[in-house]
Formats: sequence, C-alpha cells, structure tokens
Amino acid sequence: MSDIQEQIQRHIDALVGTGAETGVQVAVYQDGALIVDAVAGTADPATGRPVMSGTPIFSFSTGKNVAATLAHLLVARGFLDYDSPVTDLWPEFGVHGKATATLRHVLTHTVGLPAMPREITPGELSDWFSVCESLAAAEPRWRPGAAMGYHSYTFGHLIGELARRATGRPMYQLLREWITAPLGIEGQLYFAAPKESLPGLARLEQQAWHRPGRR
Repeated sequence: MSDIQEQIQRHIDALVGTGAETGVQVAVYQDGALIVDAVAGTADPATGRPVMSGTPIFSFSTGKNVAATLAHLLVARGFLDYDSPVTDLWPEFGVHGKATATLRHVLTHTVGLPAMPREITPGELSDWFSVCESLAAAEPRWRPGAAMGYHSYTFGHLIGELARRATGRPMYQLLREWITAPLGIEGQLYFAAPKESLPGLARLEQQAWHRPGRR
C-alpha cells in the first residue's frame, strides 16, 4: 500500500469513526493510473453492508457535468448548435419572453429558469413530461442572457429535453451509448439506476438540522 493510499485510508476511517460520515469512497488517478482506491464505512446502515469501490452513490450536482458533456457531444455530432433557439426543437418553450433562449443560455445558467415551477412537487419530479411541460410554460425570472443564476434543479431537464427531441432518445440511453459503454464504465454511472441495480446502491442518510429559535 502506498503512502498516499495509507494517509487517505486513515483519514476516511477517522471520518467514519467519529460519525462525521457513514460511508466514503475515494479514487485518485494520476496520468490515467489508479493510485488511490480507498473505502470506509457502510453502504446500508440497516444491514451493515459495507461500502465497496464499485458501490454506486447518489452524487447530486456532478450529474450536471455529465449532462453538459452530452450537450457538447450533441453539438459535436451535429444534432444541436450552441446558438440555435431552443424553440427550433421545443416550440412551446418560447412563451413569456423565452423565445430568444438558446442552448448556450441553458449551459451557462442564464436562461432564466433557476427553480422548478411551483406546481412541481417532489411527487411530480419523476414525471419527465410533466416537468418539461411546466418548464416550457413557465415565466422566466429574467430575460434569457440578462442574468445568471444556478439552475440547480432544472438544468438536467432542460438539457435532457433538448437531447430527447434532437435524437429521439432519453438522456439515460445517450449516457450509456455515448459515454459509459465507450469508456467501459457501464454499471458505474447512471441517470436513473435500473431496477436490477437498486439493491446495490448506497442508502443516503440525512440528519435533521436544528437551528436555534426556529422550528
């Protein structure tokens, strides 16, 4: 075991040991070679199942990097152009002053839809078509290109719906065909994990935050 592997292993063991983390994975590559592959803790506290190097973990906003990569591939392969209007593929998106929106606006978080429309609750988030219909009908917070705001929940749907309309294929299929299969990492990266993979996923735990003076 290398010195850096030992140092990182000790550190993540301490994080788990103090309760700061439940489970941790660390992988470090140098010049294409894996030089650190360290894990600690449990993937499922209910069963004690340990975290392994290949345990898939929900990764939040890193998915935006993957979605953006697919957008660039769509441009490189001639399906889209950075400055083509969104309405070329998604005509109903053009209401309420959004007709000037382009893929470039979406990629740079300047399209004006940084939050989900009010009618989209957690129960509707898994309904792709309902979410996209609401985003198309929404009034933007600002004119596309006039300001910037992190599109934390909407980025994937905006890119994904353009990709679906351009290629006829959903994002999870493009991810597999254009990224994970060519790179040999199938089973390690998903948009929506398949049912057969669910037992192997890490289970997230979230502790309640208690702020003084507030319920």
